Amino acid sequence: MTLEKLEDILYYDFKTGEWWWKERFDVPKEWNTRWAHKKAGGINSLGYHQICIDGVIYLAHVLAWFYMTGTWPENEIDHRNETRNDNRWCNLRKATKSQNMCNRGKQRNNKSGIKGVCWSSRDKKWIVTLNVNRKCVFRQTFNIFEDAVLAREKASIQFHKEFAKL
Repeated sequence: MTLEKLEDILYYDFKTGEWWWKERFDVPKEWNTRWAHKKAGGINSLGYHQICIDGVIYLAHVLAWFYMTGTWPENEIDHRNETRNDNRWCNLRKATKSQNMCNRGKQRNNKSGIKGVCWSSRDKKWIVTLNVNRKCVFRQTFNIFEDAVLAREKASIQFHKEFAKL
């Protein structure tokens, strides 16, 4: 996919994050009747907006990065607000895999309600852990839940910076 081809067939509204099919002259007229000036793509099973172009499925946020910068992203594109189909340009940013994981919400099996905080039934204490690049960079135990939550937030700001999930 070239930028020229993408610009020829799709329009990206960077304020709304929506994609629209343009009129095409390289396809049968029926295509324009059915698709031109309509929203492109749909939401996949993971909640991401995707668009199929010439039989290839592209994630809309990756296409948005390519459309706006002229280059394919080297790593990942993160949604600042964690809404997977919110592809407004102001909501997208470059991220490494590790940074993208920092901005992720808590696991489904989390019982404390706070990402990175869990109860140790063996030690009868709250344990706070924080990872960067798959390595534990912070681990402490606390008697009081609120102290554990506060320590987790401070550590997240220190180690995850703008990708901190509070």
